[in-house]
Amino acid sequence: MSSSSLPSIKRLTEDLLFAYALQIEHGLVTSEKVAAQAPELWRDLAWIGLEKFELLERVSKNLGTTDDPLNATLVQYDFGEDRNSIHKCKPDDDIERLVRQSNIEGPGLNTEDLRFLCDVCRQVRPIIPTLWRKDEALRKDLKEPRKHVSTLNELFWLSRWKSIISDSVAHEAKSIEGNAKSVDWSFECNPDTRTTHHLNLEVKFITASIADAVHGLDLFLDSALQGLKDKFPSIYTSALNIVCYTVFVSDAHLLDKLAKKVLDNFPGVDCVLTWIPTLDPPYCIHKGWRKDDQSKKALVNQLFVSPGICDIRWMPLLFPNLSALPEQHLALSRLKASRKFAR
Repeated sequence: MSSSSLPSIKRLTEDLLFAYALQIEHGLVTSEKVAAQAPELWRDLAWIGLEKFELLERVSKNLGTTDDPLNATLVQYDFGEDRNSIHKCKPDDDIERLVRQSNIEGPGLNTEDLRFLCDVCRQVRPIIPTLWRKDEALRKDLKEPRKHVSTLNELFWLSRWKSIISDSVAHEAKSIEGNAKSVDWSFECNPDTRTTHHLNLEVKFITASIADAVHGLDLFLDSALQGLKDKFPSIYTSALNIVCYTVFVSDAHLLDKLAKKVLDNFPGVDCVLTWIPTLDPPYCIHKGWRKDDQSKKALVNQLFVSPGICDIRWMPLLFPNLSALPEQHLALSRLKASRKFAR
């Protein structure tokens, strides 16, 4: 994407101020600081070089009440992903296919939240100065539409740790010599001058959980382990080996099952952290531990910076009006009755 195809810095500034309006209103950030991010974000986008970057219509909605309004604002951008376009629905699609996330549009699927993009870029610039706007492999992952959102989530999770030694950060690094595959991030933290701790992170953005949140299905557990094989050591090591998930379901029992599934299958993994972006802190983070390792549990709690109120995301979603498709209106009625599905 050439710089000439990007929005002007003026337009980017205006949309950022709208996207951060709720935070500005409540004194969580100043309009001056938001405006100052526009030129930096513009440079980030010019470096990434998305073939398509289009700012979409601004969205505002009162998530509170008439007497106590909470006017959430959202600016989405289209980054060129079309797998999830509802316009790809076909009249002869079966009902089970229609209700999956492949026929839902929204942030994290075929569009993304401009504020999330800005936050992630701002947070990682000082953490990875040798990689940001310099590393070609990272740029390609951010540029590729099918990897763009997942890579943003990888960067978000990287930013959640205290006292990272910038020179130690490696992208796509082996967690242990001889491993067949690499983890997303490997780095060291030194919370005090005497001790350094090595961390390996693997990040998974489970898009199927968006369908779970909308439709009440349990799809994402089946995909939780995909891609983890051969990434971590097969035995206990001194490093902190952590799997991080971004999901949109908040059922604690289900998230316990997710963590147990990972820990049971991968003895070298010490902890499973799950972020539910739509929930308030501290409920937005779910942690799964090995019960017999209290020292690593204490260390993770010491080093991890839990997402705060500014990280809450509003995720409006669009999905097909199934009753408008000629072959599906009866199936929709059955689906509503059996799953209490609300359009």
